[in-house]
Amino acid sequence: MKKPEIRHHQGRGTILSWWRAFGWRRKAATHSDDGGGAAIHNMARGRIEEGAAEVGELEATAGVAEPAAVEAESIETTGGAPEPVEPAGRGQWLLWGSIAAGVILFGAGFFAAGFATRVMVEGGSSSSSTEGDALTAAVLPEKGVTVQARWGDVMPKLVELGVIDLEKFKAAAAQAGSPLTPEQLAILTEGSDENLTISAQNAHFMVNALWAIGLANKNAILEQGLMAQQGWDKRGNYAATGGWTLGKQPGGEYVSAFEVIPLTPEQQAIVEEVAYNSYRPCCGNPTAFPDCNHGAAALGLAYLMASQGASADEIFEAVKSFNAFWFPQQYYTLAVYFDRQGTSWKDVDPREVVDREHSSSRGFEQVRNQLELEGALPQTGGGGSSCGA
Repeated sequence: MKKPEIRHHQGRGTILSWWRAFGWRRKAATHSDDGGGAAIHNMARGRIEEGAAEVGELEATAGVAEPAAVEAESIETTGGAPEPVEPAGRGQWLLWGSIAAGVILFGAGFFAAGFATRVMVEGGSSSSSTEGDALTAAVLPEKGVTVQARWGDVMPKLVELGVIDLEKFKAAAAQAGSPLTPEQLAILTEGSDENLTISAQNAHFMVNALWAIGLANKNAILEQGLMAQQGWDKRGNYAATGGWTLGKQPGGEYVSAFEVIPLTPEQQAIVEEVAYNSYRPCCGNPTAFPDCNHGAAALGLAYLMASQGASADEIFEAVKSFNAFWFPQQYYTLAVYFDRQGTSWKDVDPREVVDREHSSSRGFEQVRNQLELEGALPQTGGGGSSCGA
């Protein structure tokens, strides 16, 4: 099993770059889990070795400022978990001030995801070549991708519990020019027995709906995992938590708050296998450290699928497809990379696509740099993906 490593947010449009000048660092030490099911838990996630942590930068993407995220750097798993880490005393007022400013501005970008995807699906890559159009169709099929998992009654439960304030959710969608469809409103209010399908048209809805699940579902990954090891009292400090402003209460209040999707020990092991070994290009952290909305959404997807009998391989395949619609430019670039190695997109191992070497921010940047050196970097249209969803 590959070893996940917690890394810093890396994004364009970063503001407050002076943040690191304060040198606010954290230390982490090994820690053993307590309670039943620890053997399965540790088998899937591995042991966390000693490392260092640092306050992440406040980012602005697509005009949306994100709350500062406390992320650990160079912490690799080989079994166990790091001790909670304490911050140095200086600069704490800056952290909370940044979080407050980020949350205020965060709502404006809730439904921006999907714009870049629609641009690429409708217009293809800027090269407009037949080969490029075929690759776009493979990565972002026009009819979308359907996975073997149903919404069930999870979303109405989250509305009832206050995790989703329906009026806020509807208003945010409408304000962004992407009002909820009757089908999407029904998913939130009545539930649905239809399988999940993601496409260029609903990518923004999918990331936000699944984000709510990943945020609120009670699970050891959130309560004992990489995020919790940074300090449970700091759970509201992340873009995925403090940035969730579509509930009745602040987002941090909903972290692992309700058991809306209970899992068996075997299903939990499957979720952890996926969560500790899958990444997204906006961050350097695995799904098991869901410090941004895409990480929380991938975790929510894993919960839903595992609870309905999906295997780890099936969930990895789903994460590959959902990431492609959430990060169309990056995944089109990865498709070009693998195509140049003689592997078509449909044949690329999902575990390889979503691993740290390809789908983390640092891993993707290395792939991008290699293609640029080879003169093969594709030019894609549309804007970038925002952790403001």
